[in-house]
Amino acid sequence: AVLSLLALTLLLCAQMSFHYSVALPPLRQRLQLAATLVGLAVPLCLCAFVLFPRISGPLWSLPGDAHAGKTGLSSAMAPGGISDLA
Repeated sequence: AVLSLLALTLLLCAQMSFHYSVALPPLRQRLQLAATLVGLAVPLCLCAFVLFPRISGPLWSLPGDAHAGKTGLSSAMAPGGISDLA
């Protein structure tokens, strides 16, 4: 987790370096600002992790009858299987 936060801070510092066009502040000042932003974001992330519920399945999960409209016949047939396609 510490290495991830360090990498995030360095990437944020690099992104801020691209943002400045005329007067580029010193590296120390950019790193300090990036560390401040990451430090402000960590408590918000922890609150969101603790307070909001986790979804049991992936967001891209399909409803139960999502594969009902497949074309062709399967290897296992049940009575009324063909009428379910309609």
